[in-house]
Amino acid sequence: MSVLKFPSRDVCGLLVVICVLSGFTHLYNTVGFPAGPSNDEGIYMRRAMHVLTGQGPQEGTLYDHPYFGQLFLAATLGLIGYPYSLSASSDSAHSAEMLYLVPRILMGILAIIDTLLIYKITNLRYGKRVAFLASILFAVMPLTWIVRRMWLEPLQLPFLLSSLLFAMNIKNTYVGGSENYFINRKSLMILFSGLLLGLSIFTKIPVFAMVPLIGYIVYKNSRSLSLVGLWFVPVVLIPLIWPMYAIHVGQFNSWLDGVFWQTHRGVSNTFIDSIKYDISIDPVLIILGILGLAFAAIKRDIFLLLWFAPFLIFLYLIGFVSYWHIVPLLPAFCVAAARLMEFLPDIASIKKTCQKLTICIIIAGVGVFGLINTILLMIPINLNSAYFEAANFIIQYLRSNNSNDITVISNPFYTWIPQSVLQLDHNYIDYYNGDISVKTHKVLLIVDPALIYILRNHEAADQIQKNFNLYTTNKIATFVGGANKYDKVSVYLYESNPNRKTN
Repeated sequence: MSVLKFPSRDVCGLLVVICVLSGFTHLYNTVGFPAGPSNDEGIYMRRAMHVLTGQGPQEGTLYDHPYFGQLFLAATLGLIGYPYSLSASSDSAHSAEMLYLVPRILMGILAIIDTLLIYKITNLRYGKRVAFLASILFAVMPLTWIVRRMWLEPLQLPFLLSSLLFAMNIKNTYVGGSENYFINRKSLMILFSGLLLGLSIFTKIPVFAMVPLIGYIVYKNSRSLSLVGLWFVPVVLIPLIWPMYAIHVGQFNSWLDGVFWQTHRGVSNTFIDSIKYDISIDPVLIILGILGLAFAAIKRDIFLLLWFAPFLIFLYLIGFVSYWHIVPLLPAFCVAAARLMEFLPDIASIKKTCQKLTICIIIAGVGVFGLINTILLMIPINLNSAYFEAANFIIQYLRSNNSNDITVISNPFYTWIPQSVLQLDHNYIDYYNGDISVKTHKVLLIVDPALIYILRNHEAADQIQKNFNLYTTNKIATFVGGANKYDKVSVYLYESNPNRKTN
C-alpha cells in the first residue's frame, strides 16, 4: 500500500488547518447551538459553583458521579475569576448568556485539544495520512457537536486521549544519556498515563472500559509487568477518592444507593436506541466507523478492537444509555473510518500513481461534506433565545422577590444561576430530586420541552399535581423561540389558596 508523504515543513500548516476547522465547528454560535436547555449542563455548572464557593465537591446526598468534572470546571473557571470578572455591570455579568458563554468556550478549546491529540495518536499508530483524515473527521463531522456541551464525557475526553498518547510514547522516551535516565523517564511517562486515565475515570466511571486498551499499549511498549503494575496504581487509587470521601463524611450507604440508582435508572433509553439516535444525527460517520471496525477485525487490528469492544460491551450491558455516552468512542470512529478510507484506493485497485490524488480527493470531499452539514446545523443563531429569555426572567423575578417563600420547579438550566451564582435563598427542585415536597406559599413552575419529556416518564408529575391541589394558577410569562415553534417556555406562578378544596 502506498503511503502519502507530508514534508515535515508542511506539518505545522496542516495542524493549523485542523485547528481552524475544529475551532470554527466547536466555537461558532457558542451560546445559540446546540439547541435546547440541558438538564445535565445545569447540574454540572451548579456543582462547579458549589466547589468555587468553598462548599466542597459533594452536593447533597446524591452520589451519581465522581468529582473531577466539577473540580476541573471550578479550577479552570476560577483562574479567570468566573463569574465575577465577566463585566463591571452586575446585571450583564449575571445574565444567562454571559454565564453560559465562558464554559462553552472552554468546551470548544477542549475540542480543539482533542482534535490535536487524535492527530498525534493516529500519526504514531498509522501515519500522517490517516492521522490527517481522522482529525479532519473529528473537526467537521456533525456528530462531534456533542462535545460542545458541558457534559462529563467531553470533559474527560482530553484526559483519556492524553493517557493513551503517553502510553504510546513510552517506547520513544530514550533520547540518549544513561540507562538510569532512560528507565526513570519511561517510568515517568507510565505514571503520567496512569494518572490521566485515573482522572478520566474519576470524571465518569464507565471509561474504566479503556483499561484493556491502554494497559495493553503500556505492556507492549514496556515489556514489563512491573511497569504495568506501576501504571495501574493511579488508575485504581484516584477513582477510589470518591467512595473514600463518602466514608469520611459518613455517607457510604448514600454512596452505595447512588451507584445502584445510577446503574438501574427506570428509563427506556437502551444502547440500541442511542446508536439509532446517533445515526440519525450523523449516519456517514457512524456507518463509516462501523465499517472501519469490521475492517479492523479483518486486519486483526488489536488497537481499534480494544478501543471499541470493551466499551461497547459495557454500554450494551447497562440499563441506561444516552446518545452522548459514546463520546469516548468518537475518536475511535474517526480513526476507524479514516483507516478504511485510506485503504479504499487499494480495494478499488487504483494505480499507485493515482492513489495520492485519490486520497486527497477523499480528504477534501469528506471535509467539505462534514463542514457543510455541520454549518447547516449551526446557522440559526436564535435557537436558544426562548430559553435564555426565560432564564433571565427567572433571575430577575427571584431577585426582586428575595424571600424564602418561593419554590422553583424546573430544569436546572434555569435555576443554577440564582441558586449558585446569586445565592438567592429559595427552595429549588429539579427533576433529579427523588421526592418533590412543596411547603411554600408560592411556586414557580417553568415548563419547557425538556421538562415535559421528563414528566411524561416520571412519577414526579403525579407528585406535582398532588401538591398543587391547594394552589391557584397564573401563567405569568411565555417565551417562544424564533426558529422553532416547539421552543416554548411557560412560567406559571402557583399561590396557596386555603379555600380551594382537594380532589
